[in-house]
Amino acid sequence: QLVEEVARDVGPRFGRVERTLSPPDGEATVARRAVVSVATNLVGNALDACTDGQRVELRVEASPSGLVLVVRDEGPGMSADTAARAFDAFFTTRSKGMGIGLAVVKRILDDHGFGIEVESIVEQWTIFRVRIPIDEAALLAAASEAETELPRSLGAGGDR
Repeated sequence: QLVEEVARDVGPRFGRVERTLSPPDGEATVARRAVVSVATNLVGNALDACTDGQRVELRVEASPSGLVLVVRDEGPGMSADTAARAFDAFFTTRSKGMGIGLAVVKRILDDHGFGIEVESIVEQWTIFRVRIPIDEAALLAAASEAETELPRSLGAGGDR
């Protein structure tokens, strides 16, 4: 479901994104609105950074501590200084950017207790990894399966 929701939000450009899902035992859909919003932003940024011949990849992997959402692109990469400031409000390297997208991503993840890390090599690639703890993943998967919304205090995001 995550991939379909991100595809809808990103639009036609999503056809350029390679998708791999490796969920843990059982299907887990976590804090749907928050994760879709974060993934949509990260994939959109990756597509904006890449030319038509460069790959963008979206993966969901199981880890011992929960789930990991991975967005990897073969765009221009970022210097260490740029990567360190990537989540700062109003910081941008794009001429048409406002510098709020990744700041919003960070805020959403902080609000849900999720982690994010960025790794990049200039002129080669950038990887964003969103870490979703297993307790949160299990709780939210159960709520999603029942098609109910969690109260905001349990991590259900209201913003999109």
